[in-house]
Amino acid sequence: MQRPCFIDPFWSPWSSWTGCTSTCGSTGFETRRRSCRDGRNPAQASVRSCPGSGFESRRCNSSPCSRQWSEWGQWSQCNALFCSTTGTQTRSRTCRPLNSQPGRFLRDCPGPRTQSRSCRRNCGIGSWGQWGTWKSCRGNCPSKTQTRRRQCLYTFQTSCVGSRTDVRSCNVGCDSPWEPWGPWGRCSDSCLQTRHRCRICRTSACSSRETKSRYCNVGFCPNLNLRWGAWDIWGQCSSNCSIGIRSRSRQCKVLTSETVSVVLCVRQFGGLASTDEACSGTHCQIAPAWSAWSGYSPCSVTQCGGFGSRVRSRICKQGRLQVRSLLCTGRDTESTIC
Repeated sequence: MQRPCFIDPFWSPWSSWTGCTSTCGSTGFETRRRSCRDGRNPAQASVRSCPGSGFESRRCNSSPCSRQWSEWGQWSQCNALFCSTTGTQTRSRTCRPLNSQPGRFLRDCPGPRTQSRSCRRNCGIGSWGQWGTWKSCRGNCPSKTQTRRRQCLYTFQTSCVGSRTDVRSCNVGCDSPWEPWGPWGRCSDSCLQTRHRCRICRTSACSSRETKSRYCNVGFCPNLNLRWGAWDIWGQCSSNCSIGIRSRSRQCKVLTSETVSVVLCVRQFGGLASTDEACSGTHCQIAPAWSAWSGYSPCSVTQCGGFGSRVRSRICKQGRLQVRSLLCTGRDTESTIC
C-alpha cells in the first residue's frame, strides 16, 4: 500500500471556543486555537511556520444585562420632632443584575426606588407641672367660668396625658342686686368725647342706677397728649419648679392720667402693651440631672459599603419627675457614624 507523504507543515483542526469573558452589559471576547504540525511527523509540532494564525478571537455577550429589585430595606426613623405630630419615614431598595453579574446596566428596574409613609412619633408619658392661678371670672350669670392652666414637662420623647386647661364655675357676683352692665353708648364725631353705660339695681338695697364713662374717638384729636403708663409689676411665674412664663402690662394714658386704648400709644410711639419672659420656679428641692444613656439605636445604613448613623438618648429628671432637657447641662441625644 502506498502511504501519503506529508512534506509541508499543516494546521491542526481548530479547538472549541473558550467561554466568553463577559456575561452581559459590556463586550466580551472568546478565543480558539490551532497548532502547526510537522508534515513528516504529524504528532510533533512543526518548527516551520504554517501560513496564517494559530489564534482567533471574536466578540460576544454585548447585550444589556437584565436587572431585578432587591428586597425592601428597613423603614427609617420617623422624622417628626415633637410628640403627637405627624412626620415621614422612608425605605429603599437596590436595582441589581440577575445572578450578581458585573457589567453596565442599560435597562432600569420597573417601579420606584424609594417608598415613604406618614408616621407619628412614639412618645412616652411626661409629667404635668403644677396648676397656675385661676383667671378672673368671665361670662354672664349664671354661667360664669374661670380657667387655669398647667405646662407639660416634656422632652422630644415624651408627652403628657390629660388636659392643659382646667375650667370651673365661678358665679361671682351673681347674687348681686345689680343687673349686668349695659352696652356702651355711641360716640360723637368730635375730639375726645365720652360715652357711657349704665346698670340698674334690681332691689332697694342700692341706688336705682349706676353709670360709667370713658373717652372715645381719641383718633380724631390731632394734638392729643398721649403717653405710656408705667409697667405693672411682674405676675407670678406659671411654674413652681421648672421653666415657666410671667407677664406684665402697661396702659396708655391721656391728659389727666385717663386711660385710653393701647392701640393709640402703639400707633404713635410703637412698643408693646404687654410682655412675657421666661422664669424659673424657686421651690425646687432637687436639682435636675441627666439619667444614664440609653443603648444605641440600630445603624441607619441601607446598603452594603455605605455609611449611616446610630443614636442614643438620655432624660433630664428632677427626682422622679421628667423635666425639660434645657434644665440640664448638655445634649439629650448623641449620634455616631456606623
